Amino acid sequence: MRVISLASNYWTNHPGKLSTLAMLIIAIAVSWVNFNTHLWNQDGGVVKHDIMVYYSYLPAAIIYNDLSFSFVDDSPDYFGDKIYRHVAPNGGIYQKTTMGLSFLYLPFFLLGHMVAHLTGAEMTGYSPPYFFLLQFSSLFYLLLGLFFLRRILVMFFKDWVIALLFLSIVFATGVLFYSTFEAAMSHVYSFMLFSLFIWLSIKWHQKPSTFTTIWLGLTFGLIALIRPSNGLVVLFFILYNIKTMHEAGPRIRLFVRSWHQILLIIFLAVLVFTPQLFYWKFSTGQWFFYSYGDEKFFFLQPNILNGLFSYRKGWLLYTPIMIVALAGFYPLYKRYRQFFLAILVFTVLNIYVVYSWWDWWYGGGLGSRPMIDSYALMVIPLAAFITWISTRTWGKILAVIMVIIFGCHGIFQTMQYRYGALHYMAMTKKAYWHSFGRIRPKYPFYDYIEYPDIMQARKGIQAAALKSKQTFEAFITCNYEVLTDNGEFFYSTDKEFLLSGVGKRSDEHARSGIYSMMLYKQEQFGSDMLLKVEPGEGFRLSVWKYPARATGGVALTAPLEANYYNFSQVVSAEDEIGWGKVELEVKIPDTLSGLMKIYLWNPGKEKVYFDDLTIEKIAHKP
Repeated sequence: MRVISLASNYWTNHPGKLSTLAMLIIAIAVSWVNFNTHLWNQDGGVVKHDIMVYYSYLPAAIIYNDLSFSFVDDSPDYFGDKIYRHVAPNGGIYQKTTMGLSFLYLPFFLLGHMVAHLTGAEMTGYSPPYFFLLQFSSLFYLLLGLFFLRRILVMFFKDWVIALLFLSIVFATGVLFYSTFEAAMSHVYSFMLFSLFIWLSIKWHQKPSTFTTIWLGLTFGLIALIRPSNGLVVLFFILYNIKTMHEAGPRIRLFVRSWHQILLIIFLAVLVFTPQLFYWKFSTGQWFFYSYGDEKFFFLQPNILNGLFSYRKGWLLYTPIMIVALAGFYPLYKRYRQFFLAILVFTVLNIYVVYSWWDWWYGGGLGSRPMIDSYALMVIPLAAFITWISTRTWGKILAVIMVIIFGCHGIFQTMQYRYGALHYMAMTKKAYWHSFGRIRPKYPFYDYIEYPDIMQARKGIQAAALKSKQTFEAFITCNYEVLTDNGEFFYSTDKEFLLSGVGKRSDEHARSGIYSMMLYKQEQFGSDMLLKVEPGEGFRLSVWKYPARATGGVALTAPLEANYYNFSQVVSAEDEIGWGKVELEVKIPDTLSGLMKIYLWNPGKEKVYFDDLTIEKIAHKP
């Protein structure tokens, strides 16, 4: 206790040092992960998934001067896996997401362009210098967000509390993952903008000024341009420092007196959004265009309970420290009433809107990622709770222990996700508890996962998930012709087994039917399938590839065991149209049982087409 008291006195006389130290620890940790994974040197390491869309505006506008994206047609092999293109009703090409993130990427993109020029790297927008700078842009905005957040918190809370909050935000939540492994996703950037908007709102209510007004309008416009639903943050500006219903009248009169500033905020927010309107007009012929097709909100059927508690992606299940933040609304009401109504109303409405989206689990990712954007607000009731329990020494110790436990839990979950013990979208209760305490998945983890039915969910129906058989009697075949109803998987010809890789289906060449599986440099793997096996069983795997002499073949591995791998790309026969048959015969070792993974692999640089995959049980391999 004496040591804690001395440490407390030291840091009381040196304000700001603990929170600065926390930011330094965060910067080192994120940088360490980045330099150990060096994703910028990997195809699809940095620019992938949604990031491909956010990022695509920059090379199109700055390097190729072509927001119609017709330059993709000049080099389809190079850009085919880098840029998505959606066709509007008028035949124009558009990007699905808005361009807000590209504004925040821009300084780092330009710096990457300069580095590429100086080092002789490809100046295409898709070489390592661009990706390196994009990767670390997330860390920059994370630290900037913490900087503005400290400007807010220091007005109400002690520095040691702020330090604990910073460590909690990063290590006890998905922020660590979304500033490293998927760093260029929107969430850390939106977190920074939320922090800035909250700080500006408080400053405006303390003393309205033209400078603050201008930055409020620009910041709010960018928040909405990145994710329109995040425009709910305006509720904080409207409701901040309203402690009772009697203060609603004076607040309305304040806005009326400041009408010119309110109009300026609105004007600047619309101004920020204007480039998007011109882009929609240029690419679709419409000033206002809904780019998400049949994806929509179901406000009469929100999935709030699933969103909060589901084993698939439940926010509070995967980020339990936010339970403590929610408990902090009680001390927030008692001691920091100026925040209570604004944050409570925002939180309730934000949860309702976020989990009214058809895809309430929000695709792949760690935990409920859209909630990360609002952590700049949620940290305030969390601070209130820590301060509330810390009036005595034991409370401070409890707060530190709590942050350590939740922080270790968050780091461990990040490792679990990285190594596959947490599935990106198909977790269940059985799968969760089977992986509990494990970094890597163990048999029978894959028996327990269940994929959501995407097509039904888009209609607002939370239907039973698709299940794939994992045992068979004689043989399985797949010719890549039949998809599941939700369009997410290939069916085997008997419609009993599911195989991945729908996005790699091609109609350019086929040995039977219309389609085949096309693999190339940027998409080397496909047709993944899991089967249960027993020790000593024999299997013959075969697939036809085109051209016959190209690289690529079929592989069998044990995903839950180390050092077991079989692969063949040797052609045993050719047909008259140039296809070659690859065969692989294996006997399952006596030491292995459980799940085996079968997949196709093209380790070369050229396109290779695969068709008519067959898995057959045979007598033991000699």
